[in-house]
Amino acid sequence: MQQKLAHYISNIGNPLFTISVFAVIALFMTEEPQTALFATLLIVGGVVIPILIKSYRGVQKGTYTNYDISNKKQRQSWYVLPTLLLSVITIILFLTDQSQPLRFGVLGALVLFVLAQIVNIYIKTSLHVGFNTYLAFLVFPLSALVGAGVLLFSIPLGWSRLVLKRHTWMEVVSGAALGLVVGFGLLLGLK
Repeated sequence: MQQKLAHYISNIGNPLFTISVFAVIALFMTEEPQTALFATLLIVGGVVIPILIKSYRGVQKGTYTNYDISNKKQRQSWYVLPTLLLSVITIILFLTDQSQPLRFGVLGALVLFVLAQIVNIYIKTSLHVGFNTYLAFLVFPLSALVGAGVLLFSIPLGWSRLVLKRHTWMEVVSGAALGLVVGFGLLLGLK
């Protein structure tokens, strides 16, 4: 039962899922429809889908042990594509002069990925916890209550990662710390 619940929570908290859902909802709430569609296609089509494809193919070929890319060594090479894609999307958003929250939200995700890659040299930080913690800071300006809920969701999410043996306590805490630092930096930068 505990394993089943942990899988359920972990799947819901997969950053590719939570970021995609947030992006679609937030963009269509805050941007003109044409801009929201453009940014959604960039984020989901230009980052999320290619990462899903790379992860799926990697598992099928045996390059990755699982879809979470839980092996520290495997993860180091996996980081290259998301970092490259987020870099390109960030540049496009700045060059097309998109809204400040959109540009800096994606830039923050890029910074979080780069920091996680650097930290991965020493410890395999939890991207599930890191990105969901960061996501809470993206949600706060839209709804403090929902933002607090997203932040609190990081607690059972961290628990699920431990139960599934995808991370240690230190890796979960390092993910939360990265998400907090980058998220708080984003809020300060948007003021």
